Amino acid sequence: MDLDQITTLGFRGEALASIAAVSQVTILTCPRQQQPANYFALKAVRLHTKRVMGSPPGTLVTIENLFYNVPVRLKFLRQPQTETGHIHDVVAHYAMAYPMCASTSLPKTARSFNQPAMAAFTTY
Repeated sequence: MDLDQITTLGFRGEALASIAAVSQVTILTCPRQQQPANYFALKAVRLHTKRVMGSPPGTLVTIENLFYNVPVRLKFLRQPQTETGHIHDVVAHYAMAYPMCASTSLPKTARSFNQPAMAAFTTY
C-alpha cells in the first residue's frame, strides 16, 4: 500500500489496554445499522459501568485522569493547566493535520475548540 493512500490515524486499539491501566476510560460505540449503542466505563482496566444507550453511529473514546493511579509518574507531572495545555497542543495539531476527523478539546477553556469532520476534503 502506498503511504499516500492511508486515510486513518491508524489507531486499532493496541494501546487501549495500556492506557486503560493508568487512567479512566469510557467508550461509546455504535456500529452503522445498529441501535442502540454500547457504553463502557473502565477504571484501571476494571469494568465499572456497562449499559446500552442511544448514540449516532461511530465510536467515542474518552481518556480522563491519566496516571491517576501511578504515584511514581505523578511527581513528574506539572500543574494541571500546564499538562492540559500540552494535551491541547497535540490534539490541535492532529485536528489541523486530519480535518476529515472530528476533534474536540476539553475541558472548556479559552484554548478549547470543537472541530467537526469535514465531509468532503481533498488535498492538493
